[in-house]
Amino acid sequence: MHVIIVTDAWHPHLSGVLRVVESLAAQFDTKGIGYTIISPKNFPGIPMPGYSEIKLSVPLFFRKTVDTLLRRHKDAAIHIMTEGPLGLTMRNYCVARGLQFTTSFHTHWHKYLRMYLKIPQRVTMHYVRDFHRPAARVLVPSEETCRELVRHGYTNEVIVCTNGVDTTLFKIRKKSTDTRRPHMLYVGRVSKEKNIESFLKADVCGSKRVVGDGPIRRSLERKYPDVTFSGVLQGDALAAAYSNADVFVFPSKTDTFGIVVLEALASGVPVAAYPAPGPNTLLQSKKLGARNTNITTAIRTALRTGDPHACASAAHTTSWERIAQTFRDSLVPAGTPITTRRAIVNHVLHIPRGLRALRTHHRVHDGN
Repeated sequence: MHVIIVTDAWHPHLSGVLRVVESLAAQFDTKGIGYTIISPKNFPGIPMPGYSEIKLSVPLFFRKTVDTLLRRHKDAAIHIMTEGPLGLTMRNYCVARGLQFTTSFHTHWHKYLRMYLKIPQRVTMHYVRDFHRPAARVLVPSEETCRELVRHGYTNEVIVCTNGVDTTLFKIRKKSTDTRRPHMLYVGRVSKEKNIESFLKADVCGSKRVVGDGPIRRSLERKYPDVTFSGVLQGDALAAAYSNADVFVFPSKTDTFGIVVLEALASGVPVAAYPAPGPNTLLQSKKLGARNTNITTAIRTALRTGDPHACASAAHTTSWERIAQTFRDSLVPAGTPITTRRAIVNHVLHIPRGLRALRTHHRVHDGN
């Protein structure tokens, strides 16, 4: 089976979705599994309004690209990782031609687009639900996200395909002796939706460090001069930053998982988090950290109850090798494309209804 993965998440914008795609690709390379990644690198694009680090692709000659792939790989399976322009184009291509495909639900777009573009949440939720409606299966990173989709009316088969961690890179290491303790760490996008300020405001003595970049980094650096902002770190430098921390702080209210939580645990660092789907799934023991709507309370509790060896042991149960196998087992053969005339009819009938709603969202009143 040749795996075709479509993703709107790509470099230079670092994200959990990109980490998943690259980790799966690394596993496919190891196993000799053929794959193709269709990403923004293949197409021209424009910056996303309000979030210029993200590139919105203009999928020129997309049909020709996929037609060629399917002719070359008769055993192809198509998986759509994101609901952006490339994901939508592939979704509509498959629907129009009667091809089977699977999707992933990673992002609470209804919350993000409300925050950045003032689009009512119900409009975005309508679009995203319709986007996934024709998929044979929808893959989600946690049981809580699975239950959430069911509550929102998803009728697809929903499969939990969690995320993994590289335990050869992220592991317990010796801590620096010149760091003021307790040392608190955040790793991830430095953006509004990550709720980082609740961490920076936390009334806990010690030192704080933020690893990552994003649209509000400069303003936070000015506002919190006592916090160390390190920018983007990768490889051994990132692993060392994790292992040097006494507690990892994950204040996001919107993430469906949070791979950084797993990386912290693998490094022997307990996690203080807001009770979001990812932490609710991963932090099942007080030895692994604490969840609380008050981040200060969560930090203090995690520092008191966390056990480095219990954290590392829990992370070792989530290998990318096992997760890549679950992912591959969840795929379905694309099948044979149907005739052009029927394809045109199908395309018109299955355009997500949310797109029509987007054209008139300025007339919709929504208090969310």
